[in-house]
Amino acid sequence: MAIDLTGLSSTPSTSTRSKLEGSGQSHSGKNQQEVSDKAAQPGTVTFSNEAQSLQKLEEQVGQLPDVNSERVESIRKAIEDGSYGVDAERLATKILDLEGRIYG
Repeated sequence: MAIDLTGLSSTPSTSTRSKLEGSGQSHSGKNQQEVSDKAAQPGTVTFSNEAQSLQKLEEQVGQLPDVNSERVESIRKAIEDGSYGVDAERLATKILDLEGRIYG
C-alpha cells in the first residue's frame, strides 16, 4: 500500500493562502497576533501545596546519610565483644509475618 505525499508541505499553498487572506483576514490576523503575544510571554507553573510539601521532604531525605554509621559501629563492636544477641523467637515471628505477606 503506497501513500501519495505529493503536494503536501508545512507551508500553505497559494490557494490556501488566498483562502486565509480572504474575508476573514482581520479576524485571522487578530488570532495570529494573540498567538504571537502568548508565545512571547514566559510560561508559569504553579505546584499544589501537596507537591511543594513532597518536594521539601524529598530534599530533606536527600540530605540524610545512606547508612547510620553510629548504629553500624555499635553493632560491629557488640558482635566483636560477644555481647550482640539475637532473639530467635522474635526473628522467627518476623520471618513468618513476612512470608504471610508475600504468599498470602
